[in-house]
Amino acid sequence: MPDSLQSQLDAITAQTRSLVQPERLAITDQAIHDLLDSGIESRVLAAGSSAPTFALPDALTGKLVRSSDLLALGPVIVRGRVTGGEFGVTCASNSPLVRRASGNAPLSPAEQPPAEADADQ
Repeated sequence: MPDSLQSQLDAITAQTRSLVQPERLAITDQAIHDLLDSGIESRVLAAGSSAPTFALPDALTGKLVRSSDLLALGPVIVRGRVTGGEFGVTCASNSPLVRRASGNAPLSPAEQPPAEADADQ
């Protein structure tokens, strides 16, 4: 019987931690501790909740993009990241990945992943 997802994640974490310098781990561990102490977990949206509406400038055109406009196209995935000390947000809507993840629309033949080769060949 395969290991549980949690045991697989624990093994990956242990392997990763064994490769990182202790002083770098200490920084990350302290940041996690500080976040947990801040009570941030009590302020996150519950699974299935609707996120607040937002509008952000498009990185390429500067045109304002509204979450309501993206939602009109289908499900939206929002991902925050910090690059070069600046916070940025990436949104995806109506892409093959979003459609597949939401289960709301089938992939076109061109979007289908390649077929697995037969293991006996």
